[in-house]
Amino acid sequence: TFDDGLESDFSVAFPILKRYGFQAVFFVNAGTVGQDGYLSVSQLKQLSEAGMEIGSHGFDHIFLTRLDDEKVRDQLTRSKKRLEEIHKKEISFFSIPRGRYDRRILSAIQEAGYRLALTSDAGCNTPQADPFRLRRWALKGSYTLDDFTSIVEGRPKHHLRIEHLLKRSAYGLLGHALY
Repeated sequence: TFDDGLESDFSVAFPILKRYGFQAVFFVNAGTVGQDGYLSVSQLKQLSEAGMEIGSHGFDHIFLTRLDDEKVRDQLTRSKKRLEEIHKKEISFFSIPRGRYDRRILSAIQEAGYRLALTSDAGCNTPQADPFRLRRWALKGSYTLDDFTSIVEGRPKHHLRIEHLLKRSAYGLLGHALY
């Protein structure tokens, strides 16, 4: 998965994915489509035509938990509608901007018509996983091939799990503003 809809998703990642026959989901902030440094309408269409999935990452890439119910609905529905207009297909997948959510946000995602949501919670998913709280691992340039392999095999190395726990603890102590 790729979040934010950056132009480099198309110019860097997409050619590599095509070369090796991989598919991916590109989660796009609908409000940035066509802006400098972000995917254009043409690039989104090319990704879709090549078999890549397009998903929503909200309209403005803001903390949904900081918004009232009406603004949350607006972020979810306006993004979905805009991407469906461009994509000419239903947008069913949602990646929670900045990974912050609560029960209210998860309910709103379902009510907006999405079929699943991805979090920024590190981990692997089983068939029993909640489709609106799917986990994934953020990959960093500092990770070795061995680190990557351990993640793909569903057995992330001990230091990666500790890194995630420290990050999550720091966020819990500091909150949105200070983290």
